[in-house]
Amino acid sequence: MRTPLLVANWKLYKNIGEALAYAGALKDALALEEDCLRVEIAVCASHPLLHPLCEAFKGSPVAVGAQNLSEYAEGAYTGAVGINQLTGFGVRYAIIGHSERRSVFRESDEVVAAKLKIVLENGELSPILCVGEPLEVRRDAREFDFVKSQLEKALKDVEPDAAERVAVAYEPIWAIGTGVNAEPKDAEDMAKEIRYWLRDKFGIGAAHSIRILYGGSMNDKNAAELLAQPHIDGGLVGGAALKAESFSVICKAAAS
Repeated sequence: MRTPLLVANWKLYKNIGEALAYAGALKDALALEEDCLRVEIAVCASHPLLHPLCEAFKGSPVAVGAQNLSEYAEGAYTGAVGINQLTGFGVRYAIIGHSERRSVFRESDEVVAAKLKIVLENGELSPILCVGEPLEVRRDAREFDFVKSQLEKALKDVEPDAAERVAVAYEPIWAIGTGVNAEPKDAEDMAKEIRYWLRDKFGIGAAHSIRILYGGSMNDKNAAELLAQPHIDGGLVGGAALKAESFSVICKAAAS
């Protein structure tokens, strides 16, 4: 049985005061929910907030993750943040290849693969690998081939035992901020295809262990139905995770 994983992705929001107030509110919201101990919960924030959040969430069921990191461990890369700067003070997750990193910052499949490789080699963080197709690909009915290509490029040199540490987050880019809604069946169909691809690539054991998250506008209204799908093991939550109250509802839906 896969443990559900709920990840709040704050993107470029919250200053230090807002972040600490959120941490207190989320801890309070989850304190009386023993069921939430059956799920894994993480908040992924901008780099300057990571250490304060690790301290704020210490002793709670909430872990902290980075939204991004460099494909280089160290060197003359001004402005970059390396994996060795993220470990040692409590960060447990790293988002790799988010659709906004790919589209806005033009990260290639090769860069995504290099970042995943450095996280897996380090061994202290659990990577959340994002995949997903844009609207034009969905319109051409090429979504399965597109996502499988992203998976192949990112995971081509990964061994099965290392692959089990990866969570795969499916982001239907065509349904994020476009006014077009993704139905639970859309999410489940893709999650199932991802699971089958993982089985063919890494074997039944790894495919059964790897968690597949849904990253397409999950909120406190639709979370329960999405999380009830057999191959969806959690969510990568954006806008609905900016408020502790709505994110806690999503966490509780996963635990029920």
